[in-house]
Amino acid sequence: NEEEAFTKGQNARTMTKFAAAMMRSLQEMDYEKFELKSVPDFKLRIGICAGKVIAGVVGAQKPLYDIWGDTVNIAARMDYTGDKGKIHIPKATAHELMNLDNEGNEIEETGEHPLLDPWINCNYRGDIKVKGKGIMTTYYVDLTEDNYLVENNVDRKYSDTD
Repeated sequence: NEEEAFTKGQNARTMTKFAAAMMRSLQEMDYEKFELKSVPDFKLRIGICAGKVIAGVVGAQKPLYDIWGDTVNIAARMDYTGDKGKIHIPKATAHELMNLDNEGNEIEETGEHPLLDPWINCNYRGDIKVKGKGIMTTYYVDLTEDNYLVENNVDRKYSDTD
């Protein structure tokens, strides 16, 4: 068993930051240089799921790199069941991003499970029917109006209640 270079939470955070950056790029694009009749209102709809995948190259004549697995399928389902301008994620990925365990309780940092600092705020979206999975609890990643992640430092997680 090879050890993973990064935790699921770290991988989810990287993908979430990348997704938010793509959304900002689209929002900040100078559409005037294209001389369009009207400015389009493009908004990405993004689905992310952190977990294991199988990856490889397929095809002898025209090799292509591809990934497969339940994680990929869930991410695709989060995409098409999400809303424009939002990053849609399953409960397990939201908990990884917010430093929570499977039951939603705050986790303690250990050598094998470092905490994300800062952690990313996610908002409960609801329980939705997902093809091939049944009912899933899902979240949206909390974004500012200009598509930056809403992050919180670990040492300040509950400072507003002190």
